[in-house]
Amino acid sequence: MRIFKQQLQEDSLPYDSFLSLMDNSFPKGDTLDYDAVSEFLALGNYYGSRTPIKSVEKEYTHQKYELGTDHKFSLSQKPRQLTGELPAPEDPLAFFDAYFQSLADFLGDQRISIDLTGGYDSRLLACALRSAGVKFDAVYSDKSSDTERDIVCRVANQLKVDLKIITPEPVASDSRIEELFSLSDGMIDLLSINSLTQIQRWRKEQGYIFALTGAGGEVLKDFFWQQDFPAYGVKSSKLQRLVNTRMYPYFSASEWINDEKITASSTQSGLIKHHLEPVLRETNVKTYDAIYYEVRIREVLSALSKASEHFLPVHSPFADYSLANLGYNLRIKDRLFNRFHRSYLTSRHPEVASIPTTDGNMTASLKTRDVSADAIKFIFTKGGALIRKISGKTSAGKAEQSEFLSEKTTQSLLTLKKRGILSNKAPENANQVPASVHGRIITLAMLATRYDLNYKGSKPNPS
Repeated sequence: MRIFKQQLQEDSLPYDSFLSLMDNSFPKGDTLDYDAVSEFLALGNYYGSRTPIKSVEKEYTHQKYELGTDHKFSLSQKPRQLTGELPAPEDPLAFFDAYFQSLADFLGDQRISIDLTGGYDSRLLACALRSAGVKFDAVYSDKSSDTERDIVCRVANQLKVDLKIITPEPVASDSRIEELFSLSDGMIDLLSINSLTQIQRWRKEQGYIFALTGAGGEVLKDFFWQQDFPAYGVKSSKLQRLVNTRMYPYFSASEWINDEKITASSTQSGLIKHHLEPVLRETNVKTYDAIYYEVRIREVLSALSKASEHFLPVHSPFADYSLANLGYNLRIKDRLFNRFHRSYLTSRHPEVASIPTTDGNMTASLKTRDVSADAIKFIFTKGGALIRKISGKTSAGKAEQSEFLSEKTTQSLLTLKKRGILSNKAPENANQVPASVHGRIITLAMLATRYDLNYKGSKPNPS
């Protein structure tokens, strides 16, 4: 959870919404934070204390729910840091079961819905809930993938879970754009929450009380530090390499920004200085875990929770401190090759574990036959992806958007140029913009229009 307040006013009231602060006490004459804007266009979020406005800062206040030492759930008052002060449990799988049993006691008989995809994390969540005796239904957001839909149906059938397949409606009107901008709070790519908000609205209409997601499960895997294979135990943390392979593998908007101080180098060095260096740990793996948990997932989940709160509460158990700390303390070999997921699923629900995932068609099983077949797939799938990222050959791809969204993106580019926020080096139309950036451009243009934001430096663009 987050609050927003003005930096230069000691008596500034905190707001739980960025747009509410802007509507009620926008600092007149203030300017955009162009470093933050450059980060947003490249990454889709404003991380750390940054917001689009220089004098408005963001502060993380608490996680929504946390399992306490009394094995009960409550609101935590302050975000926790991964320090390893809690020792690793002797039996990680038993600890994992105990956590979900406590979660089951907390949830009681509430009507629960979970997200289910073809990946490892949502499957782990579903099986852990089933093992704890939680009654729940599942929702799959149909992405027009027959393979993933088949996988999800197989998992749901095996667990005897009611599954709702929802095909989200595309964004096709100005009114929907306005609604998404409001739900995004101006702090996240508005197109990225289109499917989410439709699913949450459906859940509310159906009478669900609580939704659970598998977000945060990467801290139980090796996802965020694969690029350093095989030197996982070294003391030095290669932050620039992490930025190049995980954060800016193919796109930087620095040259689009109408400020001579903003360059690709300054943006990346600023990212390292402001967000990554403060969470350095004794080894590179622990550093990357801290970055994932304390920087990346904290902001992403805060933004998604904000977008969902208009419909129903949402919780991501794997992002709870006790489970994140479990992953932080696991041995590296227990995380490689999704070994923790495989161990749990194979011991508790072997039939579900043997169903392929969308991750290279690998299973989630630890059975010898499955592991042997998956090892070959792992080498080709992960090895190829890492080589492309490290060599810089990964491509963002071009957008295949609807005519409405293409026109909206082109209009937004023009708006940002006229206001001097983007330079003449920025693309002129949507076809020249990576697909992942369309919603960010629209979000930024709506913010600039709503609060009459213009470039206040020395080189505005001509109207």
